[in-house]
Amino acid sequence: GGSYGKRTGSRRRRRRMATVAPSSTWELVGDGRVGNAMRWMAKRNHASTIVYGKGQRVSERRDGPVLVCTRVEALSDVLQQTPERRKKDLCFLQNG
Repeated sequence: GGSYGKRTGSRRRRRRMATVAPSSTWELVGDGRVGNAMRWMAKRNHASTIVYGKGQRVSERRDGPVLVCTRVEALSDVLQQTPERRKKDLCFLQNG
């Protein structure tokens, strides 16, 4: 018998979060529920954020991922506001 492979007692599961270099900057499009969650995660990882709001153009001078946290209805506007060379950097995060 025995309890091989079984957990005994109560243990809380620890959430794993991605870690980033302290000097990194996260670029976000959208400041709704998902965007604010990403800002919180950036802050927790000692990263700064650049948030592009509705109608703002994504910076052409930067490199790295741009986290798109918008509703599906806003995607065409996001693509129009993103320079061609940065479109490869877009990462889409949506709830639902």
